[in-house]
This record gives sequence, structure tokens and C-alpha cells, in this order.
Amino acid sequence: MAKKPHDVQHRKLDKKLADLRKTLSAHADAIDDLLPIIRRPGWTTPQELAFSLALVESLFAQAAAGYQTQQALLKVAKTIR
Repeated sequence: MAKKPHDVQHRKLDKKLADLRKTLSAHADAIDDLLPIIRRPGWTTPQELAFSLALVESLFAQAAAGYQTQQALLKVAKTIR
């Protein structure tokens, strides 16, 4: 029996969401790995520390935007019957 295009799209969406979950989990793991490193005495210069802080602030802004997008998708998905 031939697959319906709708079924194919559902499987594709399921896979993308599973991949997103893995990616977000990997990001959390990377943060856990980074914390002990940056706490070492003399880890970096003040300039490199400022640069690192700017990068983390940028990552936070991107993550917050991603979360807002996810919440918007969830809100709309719940309205569809």
C-alpha cells in the first residue's frame, strides 16, 4: 500500500522533533562540561572572559527566542482539532 503524503510528513515532523530534543539535551550537557572549566583559577584573561560572557549572552538570547517559538507552536497546535 502506498504511503499517504500526510503520513510521510508526520514521520518527518516526528523525526525533526526527536532530533531537536537530542540537540537541546546535548547543549545542556555541554554547559555542564563547561562550568568546571571556567571556574578554574586563571582560566582566562579579563578580555577573553568578557568575550566569553558576550557569547553566552548571545546563546541565551537565541535559546530564549527558540523557547518563545516553541511555546507559540505548542499554543497553536493545541487549538487544532
